[in-house]
Amino acid sequence: MPGRCALEYMTSDDDWAAAFFQSPLAYRPGERFVYNSGATYMLSALLRRITGRSLTAYLRPRLLEPLGFGERHWETCPKGIEVGGWGFYATTEELARFAQMLLQGGNWRGRQLVPADYLKMATSFQIDNSMNDQPDWRVGYGFQFWRCRHNAFRGDGAFGQYALVMPEQDAVLAITSGLRNMQQVLDLVWKHLLPAMSPAPLPADPAAAGRLAERIARLTLPVLGTTGRALPRQSYRLNANEGGFTRLEFESGPDSCRLTLAGPNGPETILAGFGHREESVVKFDSQFPHSVAASAEFTDDRTLTILASSYNTPYQIRLVCRFDGEHVALEHRANLTFLVDQWPILTGCRA
Repeated sequence: MPGRCALEYMTSDDDWAAAFFQSPLAYRPGERFVYNSGATYMLSALLRRITGRSLTAYLRPRLLEPLGFGERHWETCPKGIEVGGWGFYATTEELARFAQMLLQGGNWRGRQLVPADYLKMATSFQIDNSMNDQPDWRVGYGFQFWRCRHNAFRGDGAFGQYALVMPEQDAVLAITSGLRNMQQVLDLVWKHLLPAMSPAPLPADPAAAGRLAERIARLTLPVLGTTGRALPRQSYRLNANEGGFTRLEFESGPDSCRLTLAGPNGPETILAGFGHREESVVKFDSQFPHSVAASAEFTDDRTLTILASSYNTPYQIRLVCRFDGEHVALEHRANLTFLVDQWPILTGCRA
């Protein structure tokens, strides 16, 4: 099928490298731009084969440690090779330092981390991608970097993670977000931020800085608000399902509730507060554990909703649990999905 990334053929196979070479080519190499995360995985696999080291171990002394990156997860294929093109969990501050290093031609605090000549090539126009629809996705692509309007360039990740470099303004912008339309963020940058920049430093504006600090202090994750109900622990045996979940347990008190799912990673529990957030660490069907902050509310006598924000990722999940006598149904919906489908509704009966 024209325009399909090789990754679509790879993730259903245990040997991603073999599947990459078996995937069909829609066009001759170099003929047409096709985004290809599978090719980026192959770079990671090649580095592992040539150096005998993982991509993370290779980059740690050369790039990650000098830039002050902490210990970070990187998702892997079934053979334990880092996926390369996605799945690296960095903070916004780390993205900003990475972008600043790019702006400085690969130099960080007097140390040349990446050759300047290579970065100049990597961030310049290498192939035409004008067949794309969105304006900042059709002005050229380099080596793993997108060209942008206004002579800028960027590295970006799924659902709005940006390391945006604006050489003409001597500025960088790091953004962590969770949205489907990634163009809308860049549109706002060009509409509001870029026109406010000037060749010389702007005069200090303590009042504006104070308003910004106040607004940032008010930012918070959403909270479901309701009065809780004390319910004894209830256990349900789940019907066969694609996710491999086998059991659901639930109990609640006046201030919080606890929902436990037994599945591929063993039993895992989300704690949720009524009118406030409680924190938990879960994996569910993910490769690595995620910290979540969750609140809950009873929308009626038989329906409980839990809203859990995975605040180290773009993801937010909503669990709707419906109790009907001896039966239970659990609906899981995520704001965003990547490489996986939404869960089917889990159903079961009291154990």
